[in-house]
Amino acid sequence: MRSVAVTTLVTAAVLASLTACSIPEKYITDAAARPSGDPFRCLGDPPASTAKDPLTISGALIDPFHTLPVAGAAVEMFLVGSATAFFTTNSGNMGEFSHTQGVGGVPLNAYVRASSNGYLQSYFYSAAPFADKADLKILMLSAMDFATIAGVAGIAALEPGKVNLIVSVVDCNGGPVAGATVTTTPAGTVRYFVNSAPSPTSIATDSMTGAALVANVPVSNTTITATVNGMTLRNQVLDGVAGVLMQTEVRP
Repeated sequence: MRSVAVTTLVTAAVLASLTACSIPEKYITDAAARPSGDPFRCLGDPPASTAKDPLTISGALIDPFHTLPVAGAAVEMFLVGSATAFFTTNSGNMGEFSHTQGVGGVPLNAYVRASSNGYLQSYFYSAAPFADKADLKILMLSAMDFATIAGVAGIAALEPGKVNLIVSVVDCNGGPVAGATVTTTPAGTVRYFVNSAPSPTSIATDSMTGAALVANVPVSNTTITATVNGMTLRNQVLDGVAGVLMQTEVRP
């Protein structure tokens, strides 16, 4: 197993990947008039009802264990509920990709899938349908590297045929949320991070990552819930896929 020091470095990169879905708040929700300094000011606001048209979604694929971009990977985008990609491209030399899509002013409820030899497929679900340009950083991990993170977190094994997720809890500004607890339905084994390192004992997210690893969830339509300071944030619902790395965000 890799050293804890190396794994700490890796999970710091997990933070960078998971909190990097950059979408202006007004395009996440139809923002109500709330104090601008409140990181939970968008709690309870309805999702954005309009979108920029055309809409550009770009990003980069990163291998955090080797601190390298992942070039030449297949990057596909799917409408939620569809098995057919509406665009396919390949990542460039710096792992970059970009696509501009006409949406008719309607938010795009979609997810990204990235595939490359030697890596688990990565699925990225944004916290809300895309309604403005987005800049994504998508984590790419080998099966061995993902198992290393799980092992340091005190998870004996990532079970074949089960779903594994890294969930980032972020506020209305896109920053990591400390003190949040994450649950899923159906349930999995939840572990949090402390100072960017996976922890077998922590009971809530930390201020550096706002992240949780949820392992060994039965394959199904999965609901992800986060609570903090008595507030329940907006649920995330996705179709779990076994044997891949699934990344998603939960926001107010």
